[in-house]
Amino acid sequence: MDKNLTKLMQDIAVTAANAADSARSAMETAGKAAMEKYDEVKTLRELNRARALQEEIYADLGRMLYAMHMGAAGEHITTEEGEKTPQQMIDSLLVKAEQAQQRIDMLSQKLREERQETICPRCGHHCAAADAFCPACGTKLSGVE
Repeated sequence: MDKNLTKLMQDIAVTAANAADSARSAMETAGKAAMEKYDEVKTLRELNRARALQEEIYADLGRMLYAMHMGAAGEHITTEEGEKTPQQMIDSLLVKAEQAQQRIDMLSQKLREERQETICPRCGHHCAAADAFCPACGTKLSGVE
């Protein structure tokens, strides 16, 4: 009877060790998935901020163009960077808009990589990495067998 009890205890210990290994593995997998989602959400947040900044720049540009059109822009405008002519303000805003667009493009690319997406070369639709064909237009996607 002692042999049976010892065998049973060993079997229980092995089963418990296997269960602990499985739980550890599942926890590591869940932790990795959570970090990937966190990175994706963080990138989305940065992307939304960049888009909001770009909208503000475009709004400022529209106001400046309207003021110039109405003759209300004046000769010089005082900014944080000093006195500027209306044309200098427009040029400055256009540069800022281009920089914002470059940031948006970089963050969009980063997000596609995090999501493992590809872009259809024909229609520009965002496709899952596993897609063999674009779900929007049916174009065969390269890199997929």
